[in-house]
Amino acid sequence: MEEFWPKPTKLAYKLMLRGVFKNLESFTAILSQGSEADLLDFVKNKNIWDSNVFTFNNIWWLLKDKSFYDKLIAILRDRKKFDSITWGYGFLHNDEQAIKEYLKTAKDNYQFNNIQYLNSSLLSINRRSLREYHPYVNPRVHLLANEKNQILNVQLRSQYRSYVRYLCEVDQLKTEHYITLVYYLLLQDRIEDSIKIFNRINKKTVMDDKEQQLQYDYFAAYLDFYTGSPDFKIAREVSARYKDYPILSWRSLFVDVANQLAEFDGKADQVNNEDLEAKAEDKSKENLKNAEKEEILSMELDKTKLVITY
Repeated sequence: MEEFWPKPTKLAYKLMLRGVFKNLESFTAILSQGSEADLLDFVKNKNIWDSNVFTFNNIWWLLKDKSFYDKLIAILRDRKKFDSITWGYGFLHNDEQAIKEYLKTAKDNYQFNNIQYLNSSLLSINRRSLREYHPYVNPRVHLLANEKNQILNVQLRSQYRSYVRYLCEVDQLKTEHYITLVYYLLLQDRIEDSIKIFNRINKKTVMDDKEQQLQYDYFAAYLDFYTGSPDFKIAREVSARYKDYPILSWRSLFVDVANQLAEFDGKADQVNNEDLEAKAEDKSKENLKNAEKEEILSMELDKTKLVITY
């Protein structure tokens, strides 16, 4: 423990608790003649961001005193000034708030790089990330034997492995975790595994929460082509429900589902994506026209006057 805590400098040892002196203005003067109260007052009122005015390393040795530590760190919090070693003394004094603040600033350091997920009372880390691959096409024929169970796309392979490591560290898998895993499995054409993972999702939880319902419904419709033959009831119900969905990119996906159903039914009147895009363009033009009708407030600084135009 003695080796861990910073040793005081010669200058710091000169700090004498001999009373308050009125003419102590510099940090050096306070260290050589001032009191603890002088030092705290200096930290509270002076420019401690300037290294020529103040340095932490000359007072670290005083932080072993819990009373001084508590007073100093309260001032630093109030002034929004952080020093990692000062906050590190929170471990010595069992200061839970300081420990949390220290770990929060340190979690992006290299020591934490290998931690994908952590949920504790002192520190939370969640490095969940989702990368979309669109369009993504897997080769269907002429695969070599050693390629059938490999992810040939380098970026996808790296992202998938990283995500699996992340899932291994999560304490409790939730809907968003399963949804993302289903997506990555489908990109690999691992249909049976996708269906197994998808079936683990609690539909009632999805409907109550609403946050992942769109993604859940799309995968339900997509997988229904593998499990719902010959009626494909889920795919039909979902595609009909989202045929007028306001976000074009998502609506296009459900249009593709409807087109697949129409092709299966032998119908020629498939929904046309070009018509969909034309409707979106008309809507955009309409929004621009409405924007021209709206009142606009602009401000411009003319020397010492603020000119407002509306």
